[in-house]
Amino acid sequence: CAEAAAVPSSSMSEHKKLARLAIRAFYRHSSAMERLARTGNAKYDNSKIAEVLVDALSRRTWVKEDDLAAAVLLSAKQVRKALLYLEEQRFVTRAHVKEKDKDREDRTRARGEENGVDEHVIQERIRNIDKTIVTYVCLNYSRVVDAVNLRVGTARKNLKHRAEKGPVSVLFKCVADLEICGKRYSSLDASRLLDMTTMQFKCSVCAAEVVQCGGGEDGGVPEPRTREAVRAALAKFEQQVLPIQKQLDRVKGTVPPQYGTLNEYTRARKKSRRQ
Repeated sequence: CAEAAAVPSSSMSEHKKLARLAIRAFYRHSSAMERLARTGNAKYDNSKIAEVLVDALSRRTWVKEDDLAAAVLLSAKQVRKALLYLEEQRFVTRAHVKEKDKDREDRTRARGEENGVDEHVIQERIRNIDKTIVTYVCLNYSRVVDAVNLRVGTARKNLKHRAEKGPVSVLFKCVADLEICGKRYSSLDASRLLDMTTMQFKCSVCAAEVVQCGGGEDGGVPEPRTREAVRAALAKFEQQVLPIQKQLDRVKGTVPPQYGTLNEYTRARKKSRRQ
């Protein structure tokens, strides 16, 4: 996971801080790799789109996808793809409704008034404008907490299992200089490398001694398949995920921002305007 940097402002709610930290730590690069796997072309790698969208959504409630795209200066297609990924990751909630195009209604009325068309004809033309499907989106903070808890917990559990009970690879290498040999062997090669006269492992290429390595005994970096390397990865993971874990502890037991469904939100706004 990437290091959780760029801590949000202290005036922001703890749940919004968590969303911003998590998208930087886990989902930014996941989104980019998923797109690269689909397209196979590096020019489509824009790993910060998800980060930009979550930052923008943390300052909004329900918002139209097209309005969000305009606000962050990205194309509607780019934003839609990123939001689909965030929806799959349980970060956002999307709602689809049929609405009339307000801009088209205004243009119809302006054109009619300009040409001296009667009001009832203008109204009829406006009523005949077809509705189009419009998508709204908002951050779902309750699901963000659950998704981040699951992601951190699963990664930690897997690393701990591999460090404590996972399969271990025993690796060997020739002690000769790399310019001469330096060949490496797996544990499957051990039986054929054993010299029965000296009871030592001998390199099949240069006949130099072969010693066990991989756990950092030789001063090198532990091999990725060894238990020592998994323990090092677990320690690094705990260090990197520490800001996320602290933020999860802060939001534990607190009520996240609740926007309700799109219908509930719309009704509440209309009610507040009348009051």
